[in-house]
Amino acid sequence: MINKKIFILLVFVLSVFSVYSHVSSATNSVQGYIGRFDCPGCSTSRSNARQVPNNFQAHRIEISGTYDGHGDLGRSGGKYAVSACLNDNGMMWYGACWNFIQSGSSGNVGGNSGNFNVGDNIGADSNNFTYGVVEYYVNDAELNPTMTVYGRKVSITGINTTNSTVAIGQDFDITWDVRESKPDSTELSWTGPVNCDVGPSPQSVADNGYWAGTTCRATAAGTATFTIDTVGYSGSGDLADSDSVSVNINPSFAALDFIVKNQNGTNISGATVTINQDFGNGTTRITDGSGFANFGVNKNVTVGWGVTATDCSPVSNSQVVGNSNVTVNVTMNCTSSGGNPPPVPQPAVGNIEVANCNVISGVAADPDDQNASVIVALFKDYNAYGTPDGSPPVGSPPYGEYLPPYILADTLVTRTNPPWPYVVNNKPYGFSFAVPDSLKDGLNHPIYIHAVDLNGTGPNNAIAGSGTVVLNCPPNTPSTPTLNTVSIAPVVVPNGINEYTVTIAGSDTGTGGGNKIKYQLGIINYQGTSSNVPKGYFGWGEAPSWAGYKSYQACTGGGFAAVQPTLGERYISIKPGSCVTSVPSGGNTRTTTFILKFDPAFTSPLTDNDISGFVQNSDGNNTGFVNVDTNFALNFSSCSAFGTTNVAQGRPVTALVAENPPWNVGPASNLTDGNTGSQAYNGTTGLYYSVNLGGLQPVRQIKTYLAGYGHNSPNVYVTSWNIDGKNSSGTWIPLAVGVGPESDYVYAYPSFDISEIRFKADSTTNWIGAYELEAYACASLDLTAGGVTPIAATAGTPLAFTSTITNGGSVSTVSSFNNLFQVSAAANGSGGISTISVNSRAALVGGASGPVTSLSYTFPSSGTYSVRACADSNASMVGAIAESNEANNCSGWTNITVAPAAVAPTLSASPITGNVVGVGTLRADFQNIPTPGSLDWIAVYPVGSPDQPTPTTNPPLYTDWVWASDCTRTLPTTAAPGRPNGFCSNLAMPTSAGNYEIRMFSNNGWNGWPTKLTSNPVSVQAPVGNVALTVTANPGPGGKVSTADNLINCGSDCSENYPSGSNVVLNAVPASSYWKFNGWTTVPAGRCVVSGNTCAINNLTSPVTANAAFIPRSFIYKEF
Repeated sequence: MINKKIFILLVFVLSVFSVYSHVSSATNSVQGYIGRFDCPGCSTSRSNARQVPNNFQAHRIEISGTYDGHGDLGRSGGKYAVSACLNDNGMMWYGACWNFIQSGSSGNVGGNSGNFNVGDNIGADSNNFTYGVVEYYVNDAELNPTMTVYGRKVSITGINTTNSTVAIGQDFDITWDVRESKPDSTELSWTGPVNCDVGPSPQSVADNGYWAGTTCRATAAGTATFTIDTVGYSGSGDLADSDSVSVNINPSFAALDFIVKNQNGTNISGATVTINQDFGNGTTRITDGSGFANFGVNKNVTVGWGVTATDCSPVSNSQVVGNSNVTVNVTMNCTSSGGNPPPVPQPAVGNIEVANCNVISGVAADPDDQNASVIVALFKDYNAYGTPDGSPPVGSPPYGEYLPPYILADTLVTRTNPPWPYVVNNKPYGFSFAVPDSLKDGLNHPIYIHAVDLNGTGPNNAIAGSGTVVLNCPPNTPSTPTLNTVSIAPVVVPNGINEYTVTIAGSDTGTGGGNKIKYQLGIINYQGTSSNVPKGYFGWGEAPSWAGYKSYQACTGGGFAAVQPTLGERYISIKPGSCVTSVPSGGNTRTTTFILKFDPAFTSPLTDNDISGFVQNSDGNNTGFVNVDTNFALNFSSCSAFGTTNVAQGRPVTALVAENPPWNVGPASNLTDGNTGSQAYNGTTGLYYSVNLGGLQPVRQIKTYLAGYGHNSPNVYVTSWNIDGKNSSGTWIPLAVGVGPESDYVYAYPSFDISEIRFKADSTTNWIGAYELEAYACASLDLTAGGVTPIAATAGTPLAFTSTITNGGSVSTVSSFNNLFQVSAAANGSGGISTISVNSRAALVGGASGPVTSLSYTFPSSGTYSVRACADSNASMVGAIAESNEANNCSGWTNITVAPAAVAPTLSASPITGNVVGVGTLRADFQNIPTPGSLDWIAVYPVGSPDQPTPTTNPPLYTDWVWASDCTRTLPTTAAPGRPNGFCSNLAMPTSAGNYEIRMFSNNGWNGWPTKLTSNPVSVQAPVGNVALTVTANPGPGGKVSTADNLINCGSDCSENYPSGSNVVLNAVPASSYWKFNGWTTVPAGRCVVSGNTCAINNLTSPVTANAAFIPRSFIYKEF
């Protein structure tokens, strides 16, 4: 608590930022947690923190946190204030400054607590701010604030092109993403033979463009280079940024487009076409609306929605070819296909079912997703297209007036005859609008309900009945609401746990009846017998205007509820999801129910607690706060029943200031109940009486009788007593203040454990005081721990233990408590004992049980150990909860059988040496590995190459792989249980020389072992060639022949020696689209296994000559 006024000045600079990925205009921020202010006994204090500024511009400042007042509302204490500035010198009241919270208004919180969140922007682009400065003022209040300062810095995410190489005459796109630039400061320039649709180079282009771009066309061979330059904000001068990209224009490339048709002759639109024939400027294009795509002859087409067309070939006389700058058009027919294009997204549909001057209701749904709810928005007079805000674009026809708020069509529909085909019984499709006052003017208003898909699967739509349903409602007549009733249970236990239903009912006889009521509020002890000690202010409102308040929630039936941040916010809370409001059809009464919980701080008054109700309608008329004599009483939280023993009886009394025995009474003796132990003391500086309760806790009821008399002349009488209790931290907490003497018994119900009670009299002279004390503890409380689980472990493997803690008493522990886990090095606790951990668990009510789990413990070796748990115990076996039996907290010792540590898994590869590329296989042997999962896999990698996440990752870095579950596995008696050995002998020998290793990957780990194993390296040597293979291409201009291993590339290299027994694959490639491949011949004959354009020569043991024949195609020329 802060008992004096205190100013704190905090300075943050924008020297370090976390740069986010363009989530908002404030792309840089720095946040500081300032800490709790706690300055008892001091006057003022000021601290500054400064750092060297960096290249950022401060743009926005936000301060949030919690406050806790410790004064009386409207008086000198319980106040706070928050002010802040953004500037370039780090000093308060320079630059852009704001008084966010002032102590004389919203910062005057008295004894309340809550949250605050304030902030603002500088409102300009050119300010050169580098500091955020915040100043706090507190007076008898506590703050826990956090400040965040946002900044801006120019950046270019990238400049990109759709094609890195293009043909002459081909179009391509250049795109860029610039953020936080200064206005009109971004420029695109380029060099090279291109024309772009933005105009000649250079051009000023869009600032802050989220992937803005331009389309360009190549006009001649060469290279085009595009550069984006921009200038942005900083804290110490403008910042510049630049990026560029280049496009190669290749004159040998042809721009190719094709029409792809399915077997019935219709165009395939939207297909993704993959080409495995060299056409120069790319291998993948997407068809447009006419089916155009980049496609090869006699290839397959894969359509984007899953259709596959096979054996596609050109329609007769459809091909035309010219020089490299001429576009080629080919129409393809495919012999088979399957599937259909995806269905066209459907608009949201629905129906207006009920429309009168009180309610407009109906149903709405999304035909594309009948499990999803849709938004419905109400418009009058005309339809509206687009978002529910109803804002029409410029130049559009008349649009309807939007009548907020929009809602979800998500209420349950229960009917046997749906009025339209998309409604299914017991599905959430229903909606209901209360008719707003703007429709109540005596005029005809066509009604439109606009439905909007939430998941964006289809266009928006006005549902059935829109425009044909017309309302003519009489003008609203101003009326005054009535508060009917406020009700609550007659007795409340303020423990923060028990729940109590509070009902507020109000009525209105005006047009609309109960639907006119817009607010229903309640305040505890604002009026009535206990007035001017408010203990909670809560309410319901139609509009969501209380976001951020305590217990804020949407209510069933519409509207929102919250605890208001004044008048005792800390004393009550509303159970989440408990608010319900309703108005019967055509009725005049609105009834709202809240389920409240009362905090243990609500300790008094014990009786005559009242609730004042408040009702306001849409005319702005209200009842004011009206007291309802509920007169509910308190019963203390944690005691279901008080014990019968007066724990104060027989406890010694101690005077806390110097005193002499009174003239007519002997030395201080013990207090008893029944008013038989009155004592008198003569104090020169006032009198404190203290009674130590000797650790009997929890004391939850105190009963006192206080008296006052005087002696000598003039007589001085006690006129007022204060009663305090000492908590577990040794702090005195007021329980009752200003208690008059010689009155009825005074009761106090403390919400915390008390070890000592203190009474202070207000008189400072002469002979004063007489009193008695009765103090009662709660009924019994007894905590015990059950046996621990599990009972088996493995040496070297961490393991946590669990025990069930039981409260065998009749009352709650109120607070959480510690529990101890111990381990003994031998069975039954006979070995050395050490602590595993001390673990807290939540409070337990009487008769309840709950688990508590230790931290993990690792047994060093196999054998028999024992473990036990002790409830309400720290490491020194000392508890914090007073119990009826303190000797039964610990469980018995549970013996734990600890097995030997598991054997680590291994992986090896063989043969290590003597391997020749492409000849034979490698073998992987693994040991002590649990049965592999379905996704465990083994692969051969070059030594030093990186891992890949899955065996199907492209491009693969391994040379061969298998699923581990396909390997041979055994479980020899020497292996650990459940950990078999195994081998895979079918891993192909790498086809390139080098050092390799085998790696085994686990999908989810092997019982605590790593998720990857690596074998020893193996060496693969290059073979010595000794058999000649010769190829020819006939005629030479028609094409070329190459091998998969690139050792033959004929044209230029047409012969190669191979190891005896090698398998070689030849591939014939036409020189251009003018030529086509016409077949293979070999000498000796029959050595070629033909597949399309390829020839496989297997088991090469003697020289072979292979010839690839090419012939010209037949074309029909077409000019473009």
